[in-house]
Amino acid sequence: MSKIEKRQKKLLDLLQIYKRIDISQVSKWLDISETTARRMCSKLEEDQKVIRVHGGVQLTEQFLNEFSYQSKELKQLHEKVSIGNYSASLITSGDRIYLDSGTTIHQFAMALINRIKKQEFQDLVVITNSLANFDPLAEYCKVILVGGEVRLPRLDVCGSISEEIISKFHITKAFLGVDGVHIQKGFMTTDERTSTLNKLILADVDEAYILCDSTKFGKTSFMAYAQPDEVKNVVTDWNLADKTAEIFTQAGFPLVITDETIV
Repeated sequence: MSKIEKRQKKLLDLLQIYKRIDISQVSKWLDISETTARRMCSKLEEDQKVIRVHGGVQLTEQFLNEFSYQSKELKQLHEKVSIGNYSASLITSGDRIYLDSGTTIHQFAMALINRIKKQEFQDLVVITNSLANFDPLAEYCKVILVGGEVRLPRLDVCGSISEEIISKFHITKAFLGVDGVHIQKGFMTTDERTSTLNKLILADVDEAYILCDSTKFGKTSFMAYAQPDEVKNVVTDWNLADKTAEIFTQAGFPLVITDETIV
């Protein structure tokens, strides 16, 4: 990633949090001149990622919603509940599990709580970078929330602190989200920090599972973090077309397709 691209990404991350930033603040936070800041904002406006307002910039509505946790939560909800319920059935007593962030993983967390309430297993420890999953789970089992940089739109944490903490654990089962499942590139996510964190998880885990609804297949994202032979199963829903399922299975993707009754 070039210096310019890194600056653009940092600005977009800041706008996710602060919504609107003055050009003078852009200049100060990115350590660039106001002329360079204006030029960068003009380029982002051309790319339809920001709009310039008096004295500053803000995200376009489309780009603001792109990574918004709340905007994604209700999409394919029935399918995500099914994926979550199936995946929660894989947990056994004594597991030390990792939960990624994301709305499909959140449905897994909700299903896990239901199993805990029924006392179906004991001695579970959850490690997560997800603020959305930490809060409900902490009432029912031991939860370790890794530290790091907070990303409010995604309701998670990331960065070098997260990576250092994660590297200290051995995990029995990891449940990871994905933004795209590509036949050649494998499992992809939107940014290098999420990719790095997921790679660290995969480096020291007994079993890894990818949880994703069927709309993610055939899509690309910014960066790949794993190939199909690095995971035990890819859990998805019944809306995956038969031909697509056949193509990905033949390419080595270990698919598990849930059905509408697993809710």
